[in-house]
Amino acid sequence: MINLTSKQPSKNFGASAEVSAGGLGLRQVTGDVTGALSDSANARLIFNDYHTDGIRGLAVNIRELAGKQDYRINAANKVILGYEQRENNNVVDNYGILYNTAGQIVSLPRDSRYYSRLTKPAKTSTAFR
Repeated sequence: MINLTSKQPSKNFGASAEVSAGGLGLRQVTGDVTGALSDSANARLIFNDYHTDGIRGLAVNIRELAGKQDYRINAANKVILGYEQRENNNVVDNYGILYNTAGQIVSLPRDSRYYSRLTKPAKTSTAFR
């Protein structure tokens, strides 16, 4: 898990990017840019795009965007504004592999999915801080 809200804006310019790939269709791109907007304001923007096909096609797709801006009112006080958005669009299967009463795996099409109605495979959350 990536904590997108922990880094504070910096007056010094900085940028970083990371690209990852792996088994089960894993791919991830993360970036971070920070710097001064003026003598009294700094900003930071962080993004993350994560995807994996998972086992049995149980995909995980997460996109995150977070931004912060600080404004120094005086030497002792500053205001910090933040924004964070996370989109989840996942293929879920709460119950995993189904077995019959004899303990044998039930033969089902590979694209069958079993999950409770409480599970929401697509969800977007937004927060202003």
